[in-house]
Amino acid sequence: MSNVVVIYHYDPTREADRATIRPEHLAYLGNLEKSGKLQAAGAWMNETEKPGALILMNVETPEEALTYLKHDPNQVHGIVQEIETHQWGQAIGS
Repeated sequence: MSNVVVIYHYDPTREADRATIRPEHLAYLGNLEKSGKLQAAGAWMNETEKPGALILMNVETPEEALTYLKHDPNQVHGIVQEIETHQWGQAIGS
């Protein structure tokens, strides 16, 4: 299994909406973690001008990661403005 890093770039004008949707978003990601498809996720800290998040997926391709994340409430509700994906190979750590 390889990994894919997904970077969300959030709409900075939608921070209040993002806070409202957060429980639904975290529940969705929690289900991906339980299924083994999500390894880790978290938002940038103290980034009010360029809010975003990193999601580390246990999948083979960026396309597969995007398929799992397309129903993420942050995407469904238009909070995510842009998405980057990168295949990632772990060199150190467990």
